[in-house]
Amino acid sequence: KPAMDGSLAGVALRACVGLALGGAGLYLAARGVPFAALVAALERFDARWLVPMLGISLAIQIVRAWRWRLELRPVARLPLAPLWVMVSVAYMLINLLPLRVGEFVRPWLCSRYAGVPIGAVVGNLVLEKASAATLIAVVCALALLTTAGLPDWVGVGIYLPTLVACGLTLLVGGLLLVRPERLPAMTKLILPSGVAERVASFARSVGQGLQSVPNARAMAAIVLLSMILWSLPVLSSYLLMHAFGLALPLQAALCVFVFIGLGSALPQAPGMVGTFQYACVLALGLFGVPQADAFAYGLVLNAVQLGALVLQGTLALCVAGASWERPVRLQLRAAMAGG
Repeated sequence: KPAMDGSLAGVALRACVGLALGGAGLYLAARGVPFAALVAALERFDARWLVPMLGISLAIQIVRAWRWRLELRPVARLPLAPLWVMVSVAYMLINLLPLRVGEFVRPWLCSRYAGVPIGAVVGNLVLEKASAATLIAVVCALALLTTAGLPDWVGVGIYLPTLVACGLTLLVGGLLLVRPERLPAMTKLILPSGVAERVASFARSVGQGLQSVPNARAMAAIVLLSMILWSLPVLSSYLLMHAFGLALPLQAALCVFVFIGLGSALPQAPGMVGTFQYACVLALGLFGVPQADAFAYGLVLNAVQLGALVLQGTLALCVAGASWERPVRLQLRAAMAGG
Protein backbone atom coordinates (compact mmCIF):
# COMPACT_ATOMS: atom_id res chain seq x y z
CA LYS A 1 0.00 0.00 0.00
CA PRO A 2 2.75 2.58 0.76
CA ALA A 3 4.35 1.78 -2.61
CA MET A 4 1.00 2.18 -4.35
CA ASP A 5 0.36 5.47 -2.54
CA GLY A 6 3.81 6.69 -3.57
CA SER A 7 3.19 5.70 -7.17
CA LEU A 8 -0.16 7.50 -7.23
CA ALA A 9 1.46 10.53 -5.66
CA GLY A 10 4.14 10.50 -8.37
CA VAL A 11 1.52 10.28 -11.10
CA ALA A 12 -0.45 13.13 -9.55
CA LEU A 13 2.71 15.22 -9.26
CA ARG A 14 3.65 14.70 -12.91
CA ALA A 15 0.09 15.51 -13.97
CA CYS A 16 0.20 18.73 -11.97
CA VAL A 17 3.57 19.63 -13.52
CA GLY A 18 2.08 19.06 -16.98
CA LEU A 19 -0.89 21.31 -16.20
CA ALA A 20 1.41 23.95 -14.74
CA LEU A 21 3.67 23.92 -17.81
CA GLY A 22 0.64 24.08 -20.08
CA GLY A 23 -0.71 27.05 -18.18
CA ALA A 24 2.67 28.77 -18.25
CA GLY A 25 2.99 28.15 -22.00
CA LEU A 26 -0.48 29.54 -22.64
CA TYR A 27 0.34 32.62 -20.56
CA LEU A 28 3.62 33.23 -22.37
CA ALA A 29 2.01 32.72 -25.78
CA ALA A 30 -0.84 35.14 -25.03
CA ARG A 31 1.10 37.65 -22.93
CA GLY A 32 0.90 41.15 -24.39
CA VAL A 33 -1.50 40.12 -27.18
CA PRO A 34 -4.48 42.52 -27.35
CA PHE A 35 -7.77 40.69 -27.64
CA ALA A 36 -8.74 42.80 -30.64
CA ALA A 37 -5.52 41.81 -32.44
CA LEU A 38 -6.19 38.12 -31.75
CA VAL A 39 -9.74 38.42 -33.08
CA ALA A 40 -8.48 40.23 -36.18
CA ALA A 41 -5.94 37.46 -36.80
CA LEU A 42 -8.57 34.74 -36.42
CA GLU A 43 -10.89 36.59 -38.81
CA ARG A 44 -8.21 36.35 -41.52
CA PHE A 45 -8.33 32.55 -41.30
CA ASP A 46 -9.79 31.00 -44.45
CA ALA A 47 -11.81 28.00 -43.25
CA ARG A 48 -11.77 26.38 -46.70
CA TRP A 49 -8.25 25.17 -45.94
CA LEU A 50 -9.72 22.95 -43.21
CA VAL A 51 -10.80 20.40 -45.84
CA PRO A 52 -7.28 19.40 -46.99
CA MET A 53 -5.95 19.67 -43.43
CA LEU A 54 -8.55 17.22 -42.11
CA GLY A 55 -7.79 14.94 -45.06
CA ILE A 56 -4.11 15.00 -44.07
CA SER A 57 -5.03 14.15 -40.46
CA LEU A 58 -6.99 11.12 -41.65
CA ALA A 59 -4.10 10.08 -43.91
CA ILE A 60 -1.67 10.29 -40.98
CA GLN A 61 -3.57 7.64 -39.00
CA ILE A 62 -3.92 5.40 -42.05
CA VAL A 63 -0.18 5.61 -42.74
CA ARG A 64 0.54 4.86 -39.06
CA ALA A 65 -1.64 1.76 -39.19
CA TRP A 66 -0.14 0.68 -42.52
CA ARG A 67 3.41 1.07 -41.22
CA TRP A 68 2.52 -0.81 -38.02
CA ARG A 69 1.06 -3.63 -40.11
CA LEU A 70 4.37 -4.02 -41.98
CA GLU A 71 6.35 -3.85 -38.73
CA LEU A 72 4.27 -6.60 -37.13
CA ARG A 73 4.23 -8.87 -40.17
CA PRO A 74 7.09 -11.13 -38.93
CA VAL A 75 5.07 -12.01 -35.80
CA ALA A 76 1.46 -11.67 -37.04
CA ARG A 77 -0.38 -10.91 -40.27
CA LEU A 78 -3.06 -8.45 -39.23
CA PRO A 79 -5.63 -6.60 -41.35
CA LEU A 80 -5.38 -2.84 -41.76
CA ALA A 81 -8.83 -1.86 -40.47
CA PRO A 82 -8.49 -3.16 -36.86
CA LEU A 83 -4.98 -1.72 -36.67
CA TRP A 84 -6.39 1.66 -37.72
CA VAL A 85 -8.95 1.31 -34.92
CA MET A 86 -6.22 0.61 -32.36
CA VAL A 87 -3.99 3.42 -33.60
CA SER A 88 -6.85 5.94 -33.66
CA VAL A 89 -8.00 5.11 -30.13
CA ALA A 90 -4.44 5.08 -28.79
CA TYR A 91 -3.50 8.48 -30.22
CA MET A 92 -6.77 9.99 -29.05
CA LEU A 93 -5.98 8.85 -25.51
CA ILE A 94 -2.34 9.95 -25.78
CA ASN A 95 -3.54 13.47 -26.48
CA LEU A 96 -6.49 13.60 -24.07
CA LEU A 97 -5.00 11.88 -21.02
CA PRO A 98 -2.03 13.16 -19.01
CA LEU A 99 1.36 11.42 -18.91
CA ARG A 100 0.85 9.90 -22.38
CA VAL A 101 -1.08 6.99 -20.87
CA GLY A 102 -2.32 6.15 -24.35
CA GLU A 103 1.14 4.84 -25.24
CA PHE A 104 0.21 1.64 -23.37
CA VAL A 105 -3.07 1.18 -25.27
CA ARG A 106 -1.61 -0.02 -28.57
CA PRO A 107 0.47 -2.91 -27.18
CA TRP A 108 -2.28 -3.89 -24.75
CA LEU A 109 -4.97 -4.04 -27.45
CA CYS A 110 -2.72 -5.81 -29.93
CA SER A 111 -1.75 -8.38 -27.32
CA ARG A 112 -5.25 -8.96 -25.99
CA TYR A 113 -7.25 -9.06 -29.19
CA ALA A 114 -4.71 -10.29 -31.72
CA GLY A 115 -2.83 -12.70 -29.48
CA VAL A 116 0.54 -11.08 -30.28
CA PRO A 117 3.01 -11.43 -27.36
CA ILE A 118 3.19 -8.16 -25.47
CA GLY A 119 7.00 -8.20 -25.55
CA ALA A 120 7.00 -8.49 -29.33
CA VAL A 121 4.70 -5.47 -29.63
CA VAL A 122 6.77 -3.45 -27.15
CA GLY A 123 9.96 -4.41 -28.99
CA ASN A 124 8.35 -3.20 -32.20
CA LEU A 125 7.39 0.09 -30.54
CA VAL A 126 10.92 0.57 -29.18
CA LEU A 127 12.27 0.13 -32.70
CA GLU A 128 9.61 2.52 -34.01
CA LYS A 129 10.44 5.19 -31.42
CA ALA A 130 14.16 4.86 -32.12
CA SER A 131 13.65 5.36 -35.86
CA ALA A 132 11.23 8.25 -35.20
CA ALA A 133 13.73 10.00 -32.92
CA THR A 134 16.45 9.60 -35.56
CA LEU A 135 14.16 11.02 -38.23
CA ILE A 136 13.18 13.98 -36.04
CA ALA A 137 16.88 14.69 -35.47
CA VAL A 138 17.36 14.70 -39.25
CA VAL A 139 14.40 17.07 -39.68
CA CYS A 140 15.83 19.36 -36.99
CA ALA A 141 19.15 19.49 -38.79
CA LEU A 142 17.41 20.10 -42.12
CA ALA A 143 15.38 22.96 -40.69
CA LEU A 144 18.44 24.57 -39.15
CA LEU A 145 20.74 24.13 -42.14
CA THR A 146 18.22 25.52 -44.65
CA THR A 147 17.07 28.55 -42.62
CA ALA A 148 19.32 31.59 -42.49
CA GLY A 149 19.42 34.12 -39.68
CA LEU A 150 18.20 31.91 -36.83
CA PRO A 151 19.42 32.78 -33.31
CA ASP A 152 22.26 30.75 -31.83
CA TRP A 153 20.00 29.27 -29.13
CA VAL A 154 17.95 27.53 -31.81
CA GLY A 155 20.99 25.57 -32.90
CA VAL A 156 21.35 24.21 -29.37
CA GLY A 157 17.92 22.61 -29.80
CA ILE A 158 19.35 20.03 -32.18
CA TYR A 159 21.18 18.38 -29.29
CA LEU A 160 18.03 17.18 -27.51
CA PRO A 161 16.55 15.04 -30.32
CA THR A 162 20.05 13.88 -31.23
CA LEU A 163 20.68 12.66 -27.68
CA VAL A 164 17.30 10.94 -27.58
CA ALA A 165 18.01 9.27 -30.92
CA CYS A 166 21.44 8.09 -29.72
CA GLY A 167 19.99 6.76 -26.45
CA LEU A 168 17.25 4.80 -28.18
CA THR A 169 19.71 3.49 -30.75
CA LEU A 170 21.99 2.23 -27.96
CA LEU A 171 19.01 0.60 -26.23
CA VAL A 172 17.94 -1.15 -29.41
CA GLY A 173 21.50 -2.20 -30.17
CA GLY A 174 21.97 -3.57 -26.66
CA LEU A 175 18.79 -5.64 -26.81
CA LEU A 176 19.80 -6.97 -30.21
CA LEU A 177 23.38 -7.84 -29.21
CA VAL A 178 22.90 -9.29 -25.73
CA ARG A 179 22.17 -13.00 -25.83
CA PRO A 180 18.83 -13.82 -24.14
CA GLU A 181 20.36 -16.46 -21.84
CA ARG A 182 22.68 -13.85 -20.32
CA LEU A 183 19.90 -11.47 -19.30
CA PRO A 184 18.95 -13.14 -15.97
CA ALA A 185 22.56 -13.06 -14.73
CA MET A 186 23.03 -9.45 -15.83
CA THR A 187 19.82 -8.21 -14.19
CA LYS A 188 20.58 -10.03 -10.93
CA LEU A 189 23.73 -7.92 -10.58
CA ILE A 190 21.66 -4.76 -10.08
CA LEU A 191 18.17 -5.97 -9.06
CA PRO A 192 16.70 -8.27 -6.38
CA SER A 193 16.29 -11.86 -7.53
CA GLY A 194 12.48 -11.86 -7.94
CA VAL A 195 12.41 -8.54 -9.75
CA ALA A 196 15.41 -9.49 -11.90
CA GLU A 197 13.67 -12.59 -13.23
CA ARG A 198 10.58 -10.64 -14.26
CA VAL A 199 12.67 -7.88 -15.85
CA ALA A 200 14.82 -10.43 -17.69
CA SER A 201 11.75 -12.28 -18.97
CA PHE A 202 10.22 -9.06 -20.28
CA ALA A 203 13.53 -7.95 -21.80
CA ARG A 204 13.85 -11.31 -23.60
CA SER A 205 10.40 -10.82 -25.12
CA VAL A 206 11.29 -7.29 -26.19
CA GLY A 207 14.57 -8.51 -27.65
CA GLN A 208 12.77 -11.21 -29.59
CA GLY A 209 10.34 -8.60 -30.88
CA LEU A 210 13.23 -6.46 -32.04
CA GLN A 211 14.91 -9.37 -33.77
CA SER A 212 11.72 -10.22 -35.66
CA VAL A 213 12.39 -7.47 -38.17
CA PRO A 214 10.85 -7.55 -41.65
CA ASN A 215 12.85 -8.37 -44.76
CA ALA A 216 14.77 -5.76 -46.71
CA ARG A 217 11.88 -4.98 -49.05
CA ALA A 218 9.46 -4.47 -46.16
CA MET A 219 12.03 -2.35 -44.31
CA ALA A 220 12.36 -0.10 -47.36
CA ALA A 221 8.58 0.30 -47.41
CA ILE A 222 8.58 1.10 -43.67
CA VAL A 223 11.26 3.77 -44.14
CA LEU A 224 9.28 5.28 -47.02
CA LEU A 225 6.08 5.30 -44.96
CA SER A 226 7.96 6.91 -42.06
CA MET A 227 9.18 9.69 -44.33
CA ILE A 228 5.62 10.24 -45.60
CA LEU A 229 4.27 10.12 -42.05
CA TRP A 230 6.57 12.85 -40.76
CA SER A 231 6.14 15.03 -43.84
CA LEU A 232 2.34 15.14 -43.52
CA PRO A 233 2.25 17.29 -40.33
CA VAL A 234 4.74 19.68 -41.96
CA LEU A 235 2.45 19.93 -44.99
CA SER A 236 -0.55 20.56 -42.74
CA SER A 237 1.31 23.35 -40.92
CA TYR A 238 2.31 24.86 -44.26
CA LEU A 239 -1.28 24.81 -45.55
CA LEU A 240 -2.43 26.61 -42.40
CA MET A 241 0.07 29.36 -43.10
CA HIS A 242 -1.67 29.92 -46.42
CA ALA A 243 -5.03 29.85 -44.62
CA PHE A 244 -3.84 32.79 -42.50
CA GLY A 245 -2.30 34.57 -45.49
CA LEU A 246 1.24 34.19 -44.13
CA ALA A 247 3.79 34.33 -46.94
CA LEU A 248 6.38 32.04 -45.36
CA PRO A 249 8.80 29.46 -46.77
CA LEU A 250 8.47 25.74 -46.17
CA GLN A 251 11.29 26.01 -43.60
CA ALA A 252 8.86 27.86 -41.33
CA ALA A 253 6.59 24.80 -41.27
CA LEU A 254 9.65 22.64 -40.55
CA CYS A 255 10.54 24.87 -37.61
CA VAL A 256 6.97 24.68 -36.27
CA PHE A 257 7.18 20.88 -36.47
CA VAL A 258 10.55 20.85 -34.69
CA PHE A 259 9.47 23.21 -31.90
CA ILE A 260 6.23 21.29 -31.27
CA GLY A 261 8.23 18.04 -31.26
CA LEU A 262 10.65 19.42 -28.69
CA GLY A 263 7.75 20.68 -26.58
CA SER A 264 6.15 17.23 -26.60
CA ALA A 265 9.14 15.89 -24.63
CA LEU A 266 7.95 17.90 -21.61
CA PRO A 267 5.14 16.85 -19.22
CA GLN A 268 1.94 17.86 -20.99
CA ALA A 269 -1.49 19.17 -20.23
CA PRO A 270 -4.21 17.30 -22.16
CA GLY A 271 -4.03 18.14 -25.86
CA MET A 272 -0.64 19.83 -25.40
CA VAL A 273 -2.61 23.02 -24.74
CA GLY A 274 -0.24 25.82 -23.79
CA THR A 275 3.07 24.31 -24.82
CA PHE A 276 1.69 23.84 -28.36
CA GLN A 277 0.76 27.51 -28.72
CA TYR A 278 4.01 28.74 -27.20
CA ALA A 279 6.01 26.50 -29.54
CA CYS A 280 4.19 28.06 -32.52
CA VAL A 281 4.81 31.59 -31.20
CA LEU A 282 8.53 30.86 -30.79
CA ALA A 283 8.89 29.16 -34.17
CA LEU A 284 6.96 31.74 -36.20
CA GLY A 285 8.59 34.59 -34.29
CA LEU A 286 11.87 33.54 -35.89
CA PHE A 287 10.33 34.48 -39.26
CA GLY A 288 9.00 37.86 -38.14
CA VAL A 289 5.38 36.81 -37.63
CA PRO A 290 3.61 39.08 -35.09
CA GLN A 291 2.78 37.40 -31.80
CA ALA A 292 -0.98 37.82 -32.24
CA ASP A 293 -0.88 36.07 -35.62
CA ALA A 294 1.39 33.32 -34.32
CA PHE A 295 -0.84 32.76 -31.28
CA ALA A 296 -3.95 32.55 -33.48
CA TYR A 297 -2.09 30.13 -35.75
CA GLY A 298 -1.17 27.93 -32.77
CA LEU A 299 -4.74 27.91 -31.49
CA VAL A 300 -6.18 26.82 -34.84
CA LEU A 301 -3.46 24.24 -35.59
CA ASN A 302 -3.86 22.69 -32.14
CA ALA A 303 -7.66 22.63 -32.48
CA VAL A 304 -7.54 21.05 -35.95
CA GLN A 305 -5.05 18.35 -35.01
CA LEU A 306 -6.66 17.53 -31.66
CA GLY A 307 -10.16 17.65 -33.12
CA ALA A 308 -9.18 15.30 -35.95
CA LEU A 309 -7.64 12.83 -33.47
CA VAL A 310 -10.72 12.88 -31.23
CA LEU A 311 -13.03 12.53 -34.24
CA GLN A 312 -11.13 9.53 -35.58
CA GLY A 313 -10.77 7.96 -32.14
CA THR A 314 -14.50 8.30 -31.49
CA LEU A 315 -15.30 6.90 -34.92
CA ALA A 316 -12.91 4.01 -34.26
CA LEU A 317 -14.69 3.22 -31.00
CA CYS A 318 -18.02 3.21 -32.82
CA VAL A 319 -16.62 0.91 -35.52
CA ALA A 320 -15.14 -1.44 -32.94
CA GLY A 321 -18.18 -1.46 -30.70
CA ALA A 322 -18.45 -0.60 -27.04
CA SER A 323 -16.54 -3.62 -25.75
CA TRP A 324 -14.08 -4.41 -28.59
CA GLU A 325 -14.86 -8.06 -27.90
CA ARG A 326 -16.88 -9.10 -30.93
CA PRO A 327 -15.84 -6.85 -33.84
CA VAL A 328 -12.12 -6.56 -33.26
CA ARG A 329 -11.32 -10.02 -31.94
CA LEU A 330 -13.41 -11.81 -34.56
CA GLN A 331 -11.93 -9.75 -37.42
CA LEU A 332 -8.39 -10.38 -36.25
CA ARG A 333 -8.89 -14.10 -35.67
CA ALA A 334 -10.61 -14.57 -39.01
CA ALA A 335 -7.84 -12.68 -40.81
CA MET A 336 -5.09 -14.63 -39.05
CA ALA A 337 -6.81 -17.94 -39.72
CA GLY A 338 -7.21 -17.06 -43.37
CA GLY A 339 -3.65 -15.74 -43.77
